[in-house]
Amino acid sequence: MSQEQEVRNAHDRFYAALNRVVMGDPSAMEEVWWHDEQVTTLHPLGGCSTGWAQVWVTWEELAATIPEGRVEVTELQVHVQGHVAYTICVEHASIYFAGGWVHFDSRATNVFLRKNGVWKMLHHHPDKAPDVQTAARS
Repeated sequence: MSQEQEVRNAHDRFYAALNRVVMGDPSAMEEVWWHDEQVTTLHPLGGCSTGWAQVWVTWEELAATIPEGRVEVTELQVHVQGHVAYTICVEHASIYFAGGWVHFDSRATNVFLRKNGVWKMLHHHPDKAPDVQTAARS
């Protein structure tokens, strides 16, 4: 299998895990991320989390506040540079959040690192989503 296909598979595993998060279950995120201090994530509400302990808490919090939803990806591009790769895409999300359905599209960048032949998430960064920010303030 080519490295590009391996990264696509890692990307798909991340989005499968994300879809579990927006159905209230963060557990699959543990398998798709590296568990060290260099990982980072940003979310549509804003803010930045650094290190696995902080990143994990964000997924737990999202799962606890979003009981139902779906995220689909379009416009996927995969770029591999040795042991580092990144994907760019558009996320189309529909989530039940703060008492109502919120729909938004975000451009996202995902960075993967290959260690011991395994690709896992190093960084996830979608655009801020004004509709989610408005819902959170209500």
